[in-house]
Amino acid sequence: MTQSQRKTERNSILPDDRTSAMQIMTGLTRQMLEFALEETKLLKQKDAATLTRIQKGKELRAAGYEQAATEFKNRINEFKGMDEALIGKLEALTKELGHATRANQTLIEAMSPKKPLKDNMVNNLFLLQGEQVAGTTE
Repeated sequence: MTQSQRKTERNSILPDDRTSAMQIMTGLTRQMLEFALEETKLLKQKDAATLTRIQKGKELRAAGYEQAATEFKNRINEFKGMDEALIGKLEALTKELGHATRANQTLIEAMSPKKPLKDNMVNNLFLLQGEQVAGTTE
């Protein structure tokens, strides 16, 4: 094993075991969904102070989720033929995450149509990753 391969392996979020990887991806997606739903509440309340305070955490979560989603996508063939319940759970969460991030994007645009909030790019990232994990493009 080369040094480069070992470094890549150490930086992986998803484990080699496909069942564990599926469970972790599902957990990360659930966490992202919970965060997006909390953000929805704050956006509806127009709580800019709290939105600003949670921005760094959002960026860190998004980066971890993006890496895991990329790993998952790169290994997609490993997950084919797994328990339909596990696949269905991840697909449902991913779809719900996509809906939540699109709703948040709409709220952000309504709050500031001339100058979108700094986290529009992160919201778009959530949306993109949700579609990539589900294997759909709308």
